[in-house]
Amino acid sequence: PAHKRKGRSQIKVSTKQPGFWSRRKSLESDLKSQVTTQNSRILIFSLNMNDKNSDRSIILIVDDNQTNLDVLFELLRNYGFKVLVALDGESAIEQIAYIHPDLILLDIMMPGIDGFETCLRLKADQSTRDIPIIFMSALSDTLDKVRGFQTGAVDYITKPFQHEEVLSRIETHLTIRSLQKKLEEKNLEL
Repeated sequence: PAHKRKGRSQIKVSTKQPGFWSRRKSLESDLKSQVTTQNSRILIFSLNMNDKNSDRSIILIVDDNQTNLDVLFELLRNYGFKVLVALDGESAIEQIAYIHPDLILLDIMMPGIDGFETCLRLKADQSTRDIPIIFMSALSDTLDKVRGFQTGAVDYITKPFQHEEVLSRIETHLTIRSLQKKLEEKNLEL
């Protein structure tokens, strides 16, 4: 199966199991963990909140294509980001309830709810509406891009993508979001 990778261990747990959250700390130290929930699979990659780079941003990649996941995972991990992966929109929404990413890379064409619907649901939720979402899709028609922006995405990258472009766009939107947060904090002080 696509979720089994050579040379990497996997841990299967259910969030419903007794003691799940107490074991979470040890799970986070693993390079790769698989969390199985009721109807979907959530993969947590390269997430160690206690490491020396704990101030690095958390990026959630939502894509059903294993090749895309592998390329993006390696690129972002090597660049120093903490990387989470969801294989579909429903599991992405589930995962965000547990770990709040700083930015989401979202494919459009996926099984179940598509990227547009996933984005709409995230933007409708008060707790997730401010997370920057960048669509990554092979759909390159102008109407698809416009629809992406209308659903609440901050950017749109067409596949196949260039590594430098992806990194530049991620850094740009993380910077913008960081500045927005600082402005909101300053306004609260007034």
